[in-house]
Amino acid sequence: MHLDLWTLLLQAINLAVLLALLRWVLYKPLMTVIDKRQQRIREELAVAKAERQKAEQESQALTAQRAAIDATRDEALNEARQSAEAERLALLASARAAIQAEQAEARQQLGNERQLASRALMTEASSMAVDLATRLIGSSPTPVGDSEFVDALLEHLKATPAQDRERWLGSTQPAPVKLVCATAPSAATLQKVKEQLTQALNTEIALQSDTLPSLLRGAELHFEHGVLSQSWSAELAAARVELHQAPL
Repeated sequence: MHLDLWTLLLQAINLAVLLALLRWVLYKPLMTVIDKRQQRIREELAVAKAERQKAEQESQALTAQRAAIDATRDEALNEARQSAEAERLALLASARAAIQAEQAEARQQLGNERQLASRALMTEASSMAVDLATRLIGSSPTPVGDSEFVDALLEHLKATPAQDRERWLGSTQPAPVKLVCATAPSAATLQKVKEQLTQALNTEIALQSDTLPSLLRGAELHFEHGVLSQSWSAELAAARVELHQAPL
């Protein structure tokens, strides 16, 4: 068998050129694609591993959360039972207290009603007594004069502090004063009153007189800014007030 060296050489060169072309045209792009696919696979595997780890962590967290929920539920149920029992006891205590308060209020109301009834009877009785005394005094067939009341009124005036007397008089000159009696005062009584008023008040007096049968017996001095009274009607009114305010 005869081999042609030039033919072998040319075939070798053709093969080398073909291999170079194949490496340049096919092998490098193919390796690039393979490398990219391997890189993508490695990335996907890394992502899958991270997702798996995340899923495991979430599973563990969910398990721990379920355990915490179970513990919280048990604790809440226990607290609810304790709260219900405490509320039941509180309601019982409140009901007892309310019943006791209602009983005390009923006793207090009964006592108040009794006291009001007694007060009403006392007030009615005292009013009747004062009214009866007023009628008896007003219809007395032997009237008592008012001179003693006038004397007592003048003594009361003298015992009154000076600042009060000055306040009653005001600034009018001569000072207007009216003597009011249950019965008409005599001229001698008026003269005596004017003299003693002038002396006690240390000022000129313009004295007037008037009668007021409702005084029953007694007298009043009416100043410009005040009234001084000494009469049975005033005493009976004061007695009425004292009887109404008297403790049972």
